[in-house]
Amino acid sequence: MYEQQPDYTTQPHYAAAAHVVGDRRQADWRLIGAYIIAAFGVGCAIVCLWLLSSFKQVYASQMAQMNHALATARTAQSKNASTIKNLSGWISSAEAELLLLSPYGMVCSTYLTGPSGGPATFWFPCSAQKPGSGS
Repeated sequence: MYEQQPDYTTQPHYAAAAHVVGDRRQADWRLIGAYIIAAFGVGCAIVCLWLLSSFKQVYASQMAQMNHALATARTAQSKNASTIKNLSGWISSAEAELLLLSPYGMVCSTYLTGPSGGPATFWFPCSAQKPGSGS
């Protein structure tokens, strides 16, 4: 039925067909391990570069937001600078009026009828001297 094929590995005097010859070398595991480690290193480098680029994008957008907020704050500060100067003038004029209240440095109390009709203690600023009497 089938023609007997010669065993080319044990009988070298027969010419072997090209598809029959096999290169049966042992796999060099050190070389394969080096390739695996190199592929892992390249993969890690790609991941690191991707993370770096995504960090730069996030950082750039956050910096843009911060610059916008800073510009808004500076604009508001320049608008409010004149208002703050006006407030210092008002405070100095209020100081003169508050000096008129300086003789009333004590706190006095009295018993009066409260809002509910019963007795209550009321506290108010007072002076040891009669106002307008001098010293």
